This record gives sequence, structure tokens and C-alpha cells, in this order.
Amino acid sequence: MGETLINTVKWNISSSVINGFTSAIQSAYNYVKVLDASLTDIRVVTGDSREQMDKFAESANSAAAALGRQTKEYTNAYLTFAQQGLGASDREARTEATLKAANITGADVADMANDLTAVWNGFKIQAQDTE
Repeated sequence: MGETLINTVKWNISSSVINGFTSAIQSAYNYVKVLDASLTDIRVVTGDSREQMDKFAESANSAAAALGRQTKEYTNAYLTFAQQGLGASDREARTEATLKAANITGADVADMANDLTAVWNGFKIQAQDTE
């Protein structure tokens, strides 16, 4: 009976570790899949080359980390501004302002991008003047 109990405990621990590892792998895979879709959408809208997108992905990752956000949040906000036909420097400035505002207010990044777009367009404010 004691051996059965020990084996049951070992099995539960092993099962828990394997399930946690599998869940982490699945989560990472889904994150990469969503990020790749966002980067692909940006490439389609901007017409950038693969090399340009590789550089952008690195800079987006660095910028998002510096702002304490996920890279996919950065790229999704950037996509919003790319779809508006803005130049690269305006897209970057508006994306950074959006992430900063989302950090301060606790709002969703996508909602903040739309809200700030309304402000920028309604009052004809430049992104760098937002702060």
C-alpha cells in the first residue's frame, strides 16, 4: 500500500510537470503565430521587404520591452497607423505614444490607438506633441 501511494504521488508530480511544460509550449506557439500574423499584415500594408520587416521586428521587440508591453501589442498598434497611410516615423511616434498612454490609463492598446487617432485627427495634433 505504501509503495502504491508513493508511485501515485510520483505520477501526479510527473504529470503536473509535463502538463505545465506542454501548456507553456502551446502558449509560446500561439504567441508567435499571432505576432507573425501581425508582422505579415504590416508587410502587406507597407509593402516593406522581408529584410525591412526583420529589422522592424527587432526594433519593435526592443521598443515594446522598453515600454513594458508585449511585442504583439506594439505591432498591432503600429499596424493601425500603417493602415492610415502614415509614414514610418509618424507610425513609430504614434505607436510609442499609444503604448505610453495605455500604460498610464490601464486601457487596452487597440482601444487607445483608436481613441488617440480620433484626438489626433480631430484636433490636428502631431504624435510628438501628444505627450
